[in-house]
Amino acid sequence: MAYASRLLFSGQKEKTAVLEVLNSSNVYAPIQAFEEEFAAYEGTGFALAHNNGTSAIHAPYFAAGLKPGDEVIVSAYTWHLHVSQILALHAIPVFCDIDPKSACI
Repeated sequence: MAYASRLLFSGQKEKTAVLEVLNSSNVYAPIQAFEEEFAAYEGTGFALAHNNGTSAIHAPYFAAGLKPGDEVIVSAYTWHLHVSQILALHAIPVFCDIDPKSACI
């Protein structure tokens, strides 16, 4: 059965912004503007928007200069996606236990 889904927006301002991007030949300008405004709001030197959680997890490993063969200490009590992004960069996850009271490494 075919069906159409509706996009839900918070308000007219958000709907207008999305339509402007969709009708634009440059989708990157609004993203860059958002990153700059968000960085200023957070008081940091930069911000980087991501299209999904996977790329958001992958980016810090890449930015840290993780190289093939590097070891990364990770909690054994974690979501598989964190480990898969380490493996995607050909690094080696090293599992460690957590403190049962604090859940910290």
